[in-house]
Amino acid sequence: MIVVCAGAKAILDLLATLEYLETMSVPVVGYGTDEFPAFYSRESGLDVSIRLDTPNRSWNSRTCMGAWFA
Repeated sequence: MIVVCAGAKAILDLLATLEYLETMSVPVVGYGTDEFPAFYSRESGLDVSIRLDTPNRSWNSRTCMGAWFA
């Protein structure tokens, strides 16, 4: 399963959100970005786990991650 979002809600603690996702072994993938987006901004100063720059690479990574988490 893949969940796509543009960033966390303004009321959330971004650092705590990323720490929770990491604890639960959920990779945070940035499409064309190295930073996790904030609610009103593309930049938060917080790094993503993986950066992908093309749709083809994104699909291939999803396939590999799906096999890894299966």
